[in-house]
Amino acid sequence: MSGQKNRITVQISERNKNLLEIDAWLSGRTVSLCAGVMLSEKIQEEELRIKEDLEYLAKKRGLTPEELTKLILNDEISL
Repeated sequence: MSGQKNRITVQISERNKNLLEIDAWLSGRTVSLCAGVMLSEKIQEEELRIKEDLEYLAKKRGLTPEELTKLILNDEISL
């Protein structure tokens, strides 16, 4: 990693925003850091399913998972 921060913007419900702010306060973190931790944990939980979906869609398109990954990350393919 280059140390450069990757930023994304997401829309969440008012209820979830409030819960996030409370959790951040309780854990002594910023809201941004708390959201990043939660998102990272959820992505890790979903990693196997994501890889299985990638493999399925790559095979369906006649590509390897590595080729499809490159296309996705370079924004050269749409769903």
